[in-house]
Amino acid sequence: MPLGKWFRTLCLPRIVLLIFAIYVSTSRAAGDGFPPISSEELRMKSEPAAPGASAIILYHQVDRDDDGRGTMHEDNYLRIKILTEEGRKHADVELQFAKSREEIVHINGRTIRPDGSVVNFDGKVFEKSLVKTKKIGYAAKTFTLPDVEVGGIIEYSYTVNFLGQYIYDSHWILSEELFTKRAQFSLKPYTSPYSSINLHWSWQGLPPGSEPRNGPDHIIRMETTNVPAFNEEDFMPPANELKSRVEFIYEDELPDSSPEKYWQRVGKQRYALLEKFIGKRKAMEKLISPSDTQEIKLQKIYNRVQGIRNKSYEISKTEQEDKRDKEKVD
Repeated sequence: MPLGKWFRTLCLPRIVLLIFAIYVSTSRAAGDGFPPISSEELRMKSEPAAPGASAIILYHQVDRDDDGRGTMHEDNYLRIKILTEEGRKHADVELQFAKSREEIVHINGRTIRPDGSVVNFDGKVFEKSLVKTKKIGYAAKTFTLPDVEVGGIIEYSYTVNFLGQYIYDSHWILSEELFTKRAQFSLKPYTSPYSSINLHWSWQGLPPGSEPRNGPDHIIRMETTNVPAFNEEDFMPPANELKSRVEFIYEDELPDSSPEKYWQRVGKQRYALLEKFIGKRKAMEKLISPSDTQEIKLQKIYNRVQGIRNKSYEISKTEQEDKRDKEKVD
């Protein structure tokens, strides 16, 4: 038999089978890591606890690992039910992060149509700059999940890696733009045989029975259900300060014996940091004189402060606009 005919007869079927096996393996891998979809989730038309909602979060999971034996990271997973045409906008996902200390990796996602068929995310992710200064930059990873229909479900997962040899305080934010039906959180705290690091946590606005608990494996966990959607309003305080949340703070000092002693120590530390930040201790001496009355001192200080330009209340400018206007970026 000629060599070419032998190759086509024996090798081509094997190549076809190999390509098919690779395709099946890749297709399965694209959906790996996602919990199975229940028939109740697919049949859901509305949520009684969130009447009129365009979409709801069926499940939200956050697992953070601060253990010092590897890269500190946080795994995130969301499953969202689309209830109305307006809810389809949640297929456009934007994940914000601080470029100086974080990176977002391992983005994966898929769409489940109302009939249960699956469309895997093709992995095309874009990055856009949000804020950029000399000291810090904020950016966002953006992507769009495909073929989203009313009655369908979208889900995606990603990992946030924390860069550098630092220990970062963290928080669990329960309140989201959408109603959350169920959520689970965990934190594996930082440990080191070479230093004594203490972890403190506090919370606000948690649903009853949702307090975080430290398990026998020293992992802090929390599960919650039926968290209302958070609606932002004009001129409100920073949104995260009003949301249901848990705050985790690392400290390298021994715990204080009472709240009073803790706040006395923190007050001294904050005062020292503020004085260092100001850096011009004699500036006030040039502004006022010892012979001034208290009222004159207050008036001079008031007039000086009124002349300070507070840029935090102005419309933000891009880096190009600052350069054009020849303004210094702090």
